[in-house]
Order: sequence, then C-alpha cells, then structure tokens
Amino acid sequence: RKEAIEYAFEIARENDIEVIFADLSTISDFPLSGSIGNFDWKIKIYIDSKSWVKRQYFTLAHELGHFFLHNHLLGNNSVIEDKKDERYLFRPSLYSDVAHEMRSIEEEANEFAWILLMPESIVRELVKVIGISIPILASYFNVSTAAMKYRLYKLGIIDNYGE
Repeated sequence: RKEAIEYAFEIARENDIEVIFADLSTISDFPLSGSIGNFDWKIKIYIDSKSWVKRQYFTLAHELGHFFLHNHLLGNNSVIEDKKDERYLFRPSLYSDVAHEMRSIEEEANEFAWILLMPESIVRELVKVIGISIPILASYFNVSTAAMKYRLYKLGIIDNYGE
C-alpha cells in the first residue's frame, strides 16, 4: 500500500499546490501548525518545520482538506491559519457564531485528514486482525496516538474518546 502521506504530497503536486516547510513562529503572534493561502493566484501550504513529523503529516492532510472543502474562502491573497493547539475543536460551543463557523470549518478539514491518513476500510480490517491496540495502529498509520484514538472513536470502534 502506498503511504498515505506520499499520496498527500502527490495530491498537492497534481493540484499545483506548493508545500513549504518553514519555522512558522517567525510569522505569527500565536503558534501555527500550518496554513494554506492563495498568493498571487498560487496556492501554497505552509507547514511548521519545528513540529514533530507526525504533526506535519496531519497538518498537510488538514490543509489539503481546506483546499478541497473551503476553496471558496481562498480568494487571492487570503490565508487560513491553523493554531497548534486545536483541542477546542472537541469542546462544546461556548463561542460566537463566527467562532462556531470557524470550528466547523476546522472540524471538516480534520475529518478530511483522518479519512486520507486513516481510511475507514483499512482501520476496520486492521482492528479485526490485531485488535484495538492504539499504539500499534497509530504506528501503522504514522499518526499520533491521540489522532488514532479519535479516529477509532469517530468510527464507533471505541465508545469513549476521553481527554
């Protein structure tokens, strides 16, 4: 099987998206894991080079989600930035409608990333073969244990995501 991350880079190339690894702490007042922008009609994805590799992979898949799902938000010279700490995505809405809409957009991009990096059919097949071993599954998909656990939860394989 082709590594999902290789497929993500291939998707970026096929859609003429430039992927740039850079220290994003130099361009923002808050910690960024990544961003996607349209600069002079060229789509660019920036990934924080200081993040750990598994986070970089997820960020690339997440930003591709923005490209395919939220392209209408990417007018010329516009950017969607993603903070490193996205734990708020799993909390009940306590924010304004604008914040609620942004959380929805981020959740959609996360869902795209989970599907790309951890396809349901493969997750279910592996669970049949090896059981629910989150560290082994996470290692197979090259994602964090937190991402793997959340994917299992979203697929109804485990009952509680917890924190």
